[in-house]
Amino acid sequence: TGAERRKANDRRATGERRLQLVTDQRSTIAQLLSAVDQDVRAQAWESALLAALALVRLTPRVPLAERRSFAIRVRRALPRRVIDGFIDTAERDPVAREPARAVFRFIGLDAAEAVMDRLRQGDAIGVRGYYYDVIGGMPESYPLVTPLLTGREAHEVRHGVALLGRLGLAQGVADLEPLLE
Repeated sequence: TGAERRKANDRRATGERRLQLVTDQRSTIAQLLSAVDQDVRAQAWESALLAALALVRLTPRVPLAERRSFAIRVRRALPRRVIDGFIDTAERDPVAREPARAVFRFIGLDAAEAVMDRLRQGDAIGVRGYYYDVIGGMPESYPLVTPLLTGREAHEVRHGVALLGRLGLAQGVADLEPLLE
């Protein structure tokens, strides 16, 4: 009954089953976004990170026509202070690093910027490799990495060189040549 129900013998061919899946998916997305919002207000970063990861993993199943708007909604639900909370969680808990990495790569440049700010603060030996992995897997962060090469502090230049190596982009060679002299 109703507009959602199609009358045919093969539900799969007519898309009836898909309509139900999309409806269920929308309610799951609403629940996860609500959970992220509640966890952020309570500063429960671990559970907020897990809810954000569930949203990221749900992205390929969102219908293509709605995927861009879905990604925008998720990114808006994760402002800079949330990203900073996720970074703090990943620094403290090695188990949270992989989920945080997936969420950061989904967020994109905003997350790369926050991680770069942490790198600039100093030589964090324990988590430096993790930061390199996060940014090294985001080729779009190249414009954020190159200014490190002209930094005044030695650790900034060192981070910039390491990150360009992790990015593995050919255009980074031209940026590294002046440093060789």
